[in-house]
Amino acid sequence: MRKTAIIAAITALTILGAMPPSAAENSSPLTPGLDFILPDVATFKTQNKLTVYYIKDELPMITVTAAVGFGKLYEKKHNAGISSLLAKTLSLSGSKKYPGGKLHEKIEFIGGRIGITSLWEQTYISLTVLERHAETAMDILGSILTEPNLDTRYIENARALIIEGIKRKMDQPQLMAFDKIREIIFNGDGYGATETIDTVKSISPRDLENVVSGYFTAANTALGISAPFGIETAKSLITSRLGAMQQGSLQAYSVNSTILRKRIREQGNNIYLLPKDVPQATIAMGTLAPSLHDEGFFPLMVMNYILGEGSFNSRLMQEIRVKRGLSYSTGSVMRSRKETGLFLAYAQTKTELADTTFSIMVDNIRKMEKEPVTAEELSWTNESLKNSYVFEFNTTGNMLGKFMYLHYNGLEKNSLNTYLEKISRVTPESIISYSNVLLKDGLIKVVVGKKEMAEKLRQFGNVVILE
Repeated sequence: MRKTAIIAAITALTILGAMPPSAAENSSPLTPGLDFILPDVATFKTQNKLTVYYIKDELPMITVTAAVGFGKLYEKKHNAGISSLLAKTLSLSGSKKYPGGKLHEKIEFIGGRIGITSLWEQTYISLTVLERHAETAMDILGSILTEPNLDTRYIENARALIIEGIKRKMDQPQLMAFDKIREIIFNGDGYGATETIDTVKSISPRDLENVVSGYFTAANTALGISAPFGIETAKSLITSRLGAMQQGSLQAYSVNSTILRKRIREQGNNIYLLPKDVPQATIAMGTLAPSLHDEGFFPLMVMNYILGEGSFNSRLMQEIRVKRGLSYSTGSVMRSRKETGLFLAYAQTKTELADTTFSIMVDNIRKMEKEPVTAEELSWTNESLKNSYVFEFNTTGNMLGKFMYLHYNGLEKNSLNTYLEKISRVTPESIISYSNVLLKDGLIKVVVGKKEMAEKLRQFGNVVILE
């Protein structure tokens, strides 16, 4: 059965990753001796330049997702939160053809699901319905993309929900610290555009309309569809319901890494203290990371896994929590995106232990650019990343998402297939080399907690208290 073949193929991904469409179409194995291949992922463009990825699935339902190139990284400090406000508004308001309650009544009536969300680089609109309601689902999606309902009532309801979320974030010190690091590095724009109550209140209906007209175009959108019917039926549905989208052009956000690195060097001696009357101190450190296209991406991904993302085996967890019991929560993350990236390390500890934890964090981060990682660390990192990679392909929706991800980021089709191979090529020497590049400009350091910590923190640099 097809489902059995898919499961077997996905199991093979634990070793080799995904297959590009060309290999699937040629029915050739991923490597000599491998008997399983992934289902075909076909791609085509409509007349108005909408890129579509299609998988034929055996289940009697369709899932269709539109990914529009607009998210938080497209924002500036004056309109921070506009992508979230637009996504929340569309979730509430629907389209002119399916406004508000009528949209959700229709979705509920046909037993479907709809989700609209905005992330860092894209806004997603996704629907799942039974096969017999495919035309309705495509009609709903097309109407939201081409004639969204931006009625003021829905905008105000969405605005209230976004503002409530901002207030809740103030109760999460780790998110506050991360936001502040991004804000400092990116000067409040793009990755550093932190939504506030004031910025969200300032966004007008015309601002939302301008986003829709400028970004919700065919050339700036990718579509993924999985369905039991053939590709010709999918083409017909998409053309009839999305052919009305304006062609437009591909939109990009801009990042000037030279300016950003200069800002990090200028601010690197500071320790920013965000006073908050809480029993724990939250310490965060970060810097600019490379984009997905940088040759240092894979060495730094492995470095970060060894340093702090690799759960209990990571160095930060071992040194701060396991050996010394200083923190329950500690680790690091590195997120590389199309044009930029961000590296962050964090720990939460008792107020009186903040200086000790701070010192250990800096020492362990700096060791990555001085001392080679061990063969054992490289081995368990490779094994962990290999074993977790399979779960990124556990549904046809995830599979489509991967190819839409490649499309947005301008990556080669065989990137999924070579992913694990490139990780296995990382050496201790390459980790040291690119860690030096990553950390050469310094770290932006933020601590959230009691103001009394300022005196102890001054041993590490100039303390700037942010009221």
